[in-house]
Amino acid sequence: MTGAGTPRYAIGCLFAIPGFFAGGMIGAALAKIIGAVRGCTPPQGFPACDIWSFVVPFGVIGGVSLAAAIVLRLRPGRGTKDPTERS
Repeated sequence: MTGAGTPRYAIGCLFAIPGFFAGGMIGAALAKIIGAVRGCTPPQGFPACDIWSFVVPFGVIGGVSLAAAIVLRLRPGRGTKDPTERS
């Protein structure tokens, strides 16, 4: 696959990594809130109970959604109008 589509997929894949960590942070915050509501005490060294049940799924969702948003935003022909055209 060559052409104008290749760089946007590379950028999308590059930004999947920060998207994973951003989604994981949201999952950790949600785990902390749910753990406080349930009243459980987290194990030593962990910020919340069942943290991995929230961090991993939210991380995957964050990585996929950020990569998809970037690929869709950079698709060719989006928003390219002739600047000399009068309305």
